[in-house]
Amino acid sequence: MWFVLFLDLNNLEYYGYMPKIPKDREGRVEIYRFDIPREYWDCFEKDFINPVDGQLDALIDIGDVDFLNTDKCKKLKGWLEKRLQRDVPETFKPIYEKLLEFSSRAIELNTGVEIEL
Repeated sequence: MWFVLFLDLNNLEYYGYMPKIPKDREGRVEIYRFDIPREYWDCFEKDFINPVDGQLDALIDIGDVDFLNTDKCKKLKGWLEKRLQRDVPETFKPIYEKLLEFSSRAIELNTGVEIEL
């Protein structure tokens, strides 16, 4: 599982609307790898996947990948800010905080974030 922050979208190959991670990653992307234990998957689906998919019209799911452009990152940032104001399971908190950081930076850079679960 990972999040990929694209630092720029210039000279990238695309698969549909999704930019491919370049072979030369230095200065082009930042990757945050994480793992959610299998016993937490149902909780993660209810707490993150379902609400985010609905609000962003995204295709995030365990085993899938989606790219969130700047507009979707703006919506995701708002959702994460509200979500982090409530109790968050300790397993998810660092994941949400990193995704908030990545989505905020993607907005500033006018790029996006890839989410692969």
